[in-house]
Amino acid sequence: MQVLVLVAPRHGVGRTTLAHRLARQAIRAGAGPIVLLDADPRGDLSQICAEQPRRDLIVVPWDRSCAGPEFQQLKARGGGLIIVDAPLPEQPKALQDSLSIADMIAVVVRPREDDFAQLNAVVDAAKATAKPFVFVVNLAKRHGNMAAATAIALAQYGTVCPIILPEDEKVVPSLRAKVFRKKKRTDGQLKLEQFWAYLSGRLEGLREEPEPAASDEVSHDGQDRRKFPRHSFDIGATFTWDRRVFPCRIKNISAGGLAMTADLSVPMGTRLKLHIPYLGEFDAVSVHRDARSAGLRFVIDEWQQAGLVRDLTSLVASGPDPGKRAGGSPKSREAWGSAESAAADKVANPRRGAAEDKAAKTWARAQS
Repeated sequence: MQVLVLVAPRHGVGRTTLAHRLARQAIRAGAGPIVLLDADPRGDLSQICAEQPRRDLIVVPWDRSCAGPEFQQLKARGGGLIIVDAPLPEQPKALQDSLSIADMIAVVVRPREDDFAQLNAVVDAAKATAKPFVFVVNLAKRHGNMAAATAIALAQYGTVCPIILPEDEKVVPSLRAKVFRKKKRTDGQLKLEQFWAYLSGRLEGLREEPEPAASDEVSHDGQDRRKFPRHSFDIGATFTWDRRVFPCRIKNISAGGLAMTADLSVPMGTRLKLHIPYLGEFDAVSVHRDARSAGLRFVIDEWQQAGLVRDLTSLVASGPDPGKRAGGSPKSREAWGSAESAAADKVANPRRGAAEDKAAKTWARAQS
């Protein structure tokens, strides 16, 4: 069994409730058996499970034996997942003990300024274990830019989960409040399903291929390949090379670079300019290539990179994954199609000015 540890910088970020909801979602997805390990001395997770008992959910209180032979035998069992609700940084020894058994760590943060007060202690404790960790933005307001701003700030510390979990009318943060259920699936439920799909994919990758050592996480050119989350982004775009415009198709993208396919093979080290619908123009350099695909690293300053993190996070948080354009409303699909048409038009009319480009983008956004 693999071990996923949920940790937070303070109380009130929804860590315990998220652990319980995640366990139930994992069971619905057929990932059982699921074991919940309550490592928080307050015992809130055990209380929630007692109020909402399930036969297919095993709840274990934390004690010293959890790091002993009994726990190792449980972990050695094939399949399933152990989800640990870790204590706060106020108890550094207990926190370090719970993190030491993890295969992966999820740092839960609520988009509020005071949540960053203890974040350094959590990040330092996670890094000390040399285990992979990811930030999760939880209980985000449905209006405002605080969630995107939080994701930008967290990206300076490490990988940020592309799924932002909103406040949901189905579950309230208070453990004493009743949980009201609705037959209609809420946005929070859909985001939870996407969040579980993201985590299970990361855990599956760890099972198939161990996480590289810290020294391997930085490439020879100094680029931190794990600093920014990578998003599926299947859309047509163009790039300019040697004063000529060529069509391409972006497959995935992060604030550090992207992967694309093109009929033209781009030599390693080639400097070019990308024209990406909805995101703008970026200088980039080719760092990988084969017959039809290429990997590009953006050559941009910190301000441009922060803006790209914000824009990518907003795209993921505001609607369907850009890589799944078949989903969403007809207007959304029409807007994406218009953006691709504008990119194709740029190939046919490479001399078109910036004013026409801006007008085309404004019109496309108006359709969404």
